[in-house]
Amino acid sequence: MKPGSYQGQIAEIGRFLAAGAGNTLFSLAVYYLALLWADPSIAYAAAWLGGLVIVAAVYPTKVFRSPSTGLAGRIGFMLVYATSFLLGLLVIRYVANLGYDRLAAIAALMVTIPFNYVAMRAVLRLLGPPPHLDDATGAHKSARP
Repeated sequence: MKPGSYQGQIAEIGRFLAAGAGNTLFSLAVYYLALLWADPSIAYAAAWLGGLVIVAAVYPTKVFRSPSTGLAGRIGFMLVYATSFLLGLLVIRYVANLGYDRLAAIAALMVTIPFNYVAMRAVLRLLGPPPHLDDATGAHKSARP
């Protein structure tokens, strides 16, 4: 399989969605619990901080499986996530101002999920070539024969 092949991209998107589902469930639980005592913006910030830990720990090596995700990649991912926070906060405020506090987080997710994937992929492209993945396992191929 060539780097960037269709099968490799599908596998990567699947890993992104699986990790994102776990992160989303955790973040939504934090959001709805915090919403009991805080306004939607504060609840969203609390959920975001919890999700940041997951993004920094899991996404660079488990989701994108890139050898170019050392410290620079992790910092890049966290910057993407910070930008995503600001984008999501705008959506939260807009939807909450319409009177839909409970739907605000869902609306933010609809905007930030595609943004996160595209932006995180862009970070990897800036850091180096895409990883060479094994056809069968999706794991990195060794540079040695």
